[in-house]
Amino acid sequence: MTTASETQNAILTSTRGKAVPLQRVEVNARVDDLLFTVTARQHYRNTTKKNIETLYTFPLAWGCTLLTLSATVAGKTWQGAVLPKEQAERDYEQAIASGDTPIMVEKSGDGLYTAQLGNLIKCNPAIKAGHNREALWEALLDDRLDVIATDHAPHTWEEKNEPYEKAHAGLPLVQHPLLLMLHYYKEGRISLETIVRKMSHAVADCFQLRDRGYIREGYFADLVLVDLNARTKVERSNILYKCGWSPLEGMTFPAQIKKTFVNGELVYANGEFVSQQNGMRLQFDR
Repeated sequence: MTTASETQNAILTSTRGKAVPLQRVEVNARVDDLLFTVTARQHYRNTTKKNIETLYTFPLAWGCTLLTLSATVAGKTWQGAVLPKEQAERDYEQAIASGDTPIMVEKSGDGLYTAQLGNLIKCNPAIKAGHNREALWEALLDDRLDVIATDHAPHTWEEKNEPYEKAHAGLPLVQHPLLLMLHYYKEGRISLETIVRKMSHAVADCFQLRDRGYIREGYFADLVLVDLNARTKVERSNILYKCGWSPLEGMTFPAQIKKTFVNGELVYANGEFVSQQNGMRLQFDR
C-alpha cells in the first residue's frame, strides 16, 4: 500500500473567462492491491452575488470503468444515477437556478470525465473531511467529548445565497439530531445507552441542571417516545422550521419520533404540536 498527497494553487475560470480564485487544492491517492482510490478537495471562496459552479475533469486509466460517484456537502451525500444526457442537463440547470446543489458527471473525451457541482452550503465551523469526522467519533466514544449537541441557525435560503462574505453561516438542525443519532445506532456506530447518556444525562451533569436529564421520581418529565421500527423521510412538508428548508432534506431515518413531553405535558404527537405549554426557567445546583 502506498499513499500520495499533493497540494497546489489553482484558479477556477467561469464560462465567461472570469477568474474565481481557489484557496487550495488537495489530492490524496491510496493504492490497495488493484484498487486505486483518489480523493480531491477544493477549498475556494465565492465573493460574487452568483452561485459558484465547479468543474472537475478527471481521467480513467486504460481498461477502467467508472462505477459510481458521490459527493458529500453539509453532511448530506448525493449518489449518482444514470440518466439520458438531455434530461440530466435539463435537471442540472433547473437545480442551479433553484439554488439547490446538483451534481452531473459526463464523459468529456477519450478516458476523461467531467464532474460539475453547483452552489454549496456555507457552514462555520466548516464541514470537516472524513478523517476529522472519524476523530470526532473516537473522541465521543472514549469520553473525551462529554455531550452530543447541535447548532440551530435557521437562516432563510435567500440569506444563505448572498455573496460568500455576507452569507450567513450555520444550518437549521435542531429538529433532527436524535433521529440522526438513531441512524448511526442502526449502523452499529453507537449504542442506545450512549445516545441517552451523551444527549441527556451528561448535559444535565455538565451544566448542573436541577432535577432534569434522568427518569427519576421527583424529576421533571422531559421525555421522548421513539418508534425504532418506523421511518422518517425529511421533506419540505414536515420541516417545522420557519426558514422552510433543511440540509437533511431527502434523507430517510430508520426511526420516528412519536411523542414529546416537556415538564410532564404532551407537546408533540405524530408530527404535530398539540400544546402551547410555556417553558420553565431552568434551575442549577451550583
